[in-house]
Amino acid sequence: MKRKPLMRVCFVCMAVGVFGMNAIAAEEGSSHYPDPKRWSKDAETFAQWDRKNSFPADAVVFVGSSSIRYWPTAEGFGDLPVINRGYGGSIMADSIYYADAFILKYKPKVVVVYAGDNDCSGKLPPASVAGDFEKLADTIHEALPNTEIICLSVKRSDSRKHLWPQMEQVNKLYKKYAQTQSYITYVDVDAVLLTEDGTPDPELYLSDRLHLSEKGYAAWNRLLGPILKDRYTLAMSKKDN
Repeated sequence: MKRKPLMRVCFVCMAVGVFGMNAIAAEEGSSHYPDPKRWSKDAETFAQWDRKNSFPADAVVFVGSSSIRYWPTAEGFGDLPVINRGYGGSIMADSIYYADAFILKYKPKVVVVYAGDNDCSGKLPPASVAGDFEKLADTIHEALPNTEIICLSVKRSDSRKHLWPQMEQVNKLYKKYAQTQSYITYVDVDAVLLTEDGTPDPELYLSDRLHLSEKGYAAWNRLLGPILKDRYTLAMSKKDN
């Protein structure tokens, strides 16, 4: 009878050890993470492309979910050596798992990160999502200390209106952490997608009311362009340091 509480305590300790910052109080929501290996085919596709093609030095890597995958980044930022490593449906933790294969191998000067949409949809608590971003940022910075990181806010969409409160919390936590690290720039990409009354502009979204239209990405290009060039210039100035 006395062993049961002890076993329970040991189990909790093991869980905290495994998940670290992702061990969240139950009332905050589910902390279940899908298996990152579900993206193994995407990883192999990227690897095959790299084996057959050369990738640019001092690149800008875009990584994250479908908002990155569908973004014609090479066209939108044609004056920069862009590598797009978006894979639709992913969450922030997936980019941690694939950090070596999708980010670090290219030794980029700037990494642009977008994730959080699917995290919230998957009922991951805001603190957990933000903690995963912190871990990803730390992983990148430890390996590439001169690399700049741009964290894009989670966008609001009509199809996930019920998740707006969680997304707002995630964005606040993203921004708060970015303000503590000089190498991270937080960009509110949601702001350019809204009408005057604060609702998503339907012209900037596809018919699914979730993904961006060509006009939506054009708005992101205009917003991010100057910021990206500034961060890239800064990173390149540290190249030989």
